Amino acid sequence: VLAEAHCSLDLNPRSQPEPADSREAIELFAAPGAQEQASFAVYAQRDLQDVSFQLGPLKSDGGATLPAAALTPGLVQFLPWKAGPQQFSLQECLILPLRPTFIGGGTCKRFWITLATPADAAPGVYTGRISVTAANAPPAALQLRVRVLPVRLATPPFERFMYFGTMYYLGKAYL
Repeated sequence: VLAEAHCSLDLNPRSQPEPADSREAIELFAAPGAQEQASFAVYAQRDLQDVSFQLGPLKSDGGATLPAAALTPGLVQFLPWKAGPQQFSLQECLILPLRPTFIGGGTCKRFWITLATPADAAPGVYTGRISVTAANAPPAALQLRVRVLPVRLATPPFERFMYFGTMYYLGKAYL
């Protein structure tokens, strides 16, 4: 089962998508020169071997292209996380480079896409496919639609960043 997973959604391997989460397409807004993220989850109804996904270029009706190199695929890693005295839970922690992964039956795994919109991208709606494959299952696909806005975002006066996921706790300091 393929499901859209909003970037702020906290998933764990035992999470199950809601029926409304199932999608045929993931849609994004982007600005030239800016970065956008999207994520989706694969929920395995049985053990799946070597699950991965592929992205191709995105094309607009006007013939413009966002190259596949503008899209970076990733795999969200779950790690044991201390939930209390003598208790651990599994939390999303890192976005790793994409590699084929095992998804056990009755569990899910999140995949990540980062779009670095080229600075010269023409406004319009760009469409492509996310092809999800597993060694022991038929392929599945989602459509990826990106609306590039005719707006260029101003460079902020100082750099800011945001960390995805749970706060790291190390040596009594949050990182």
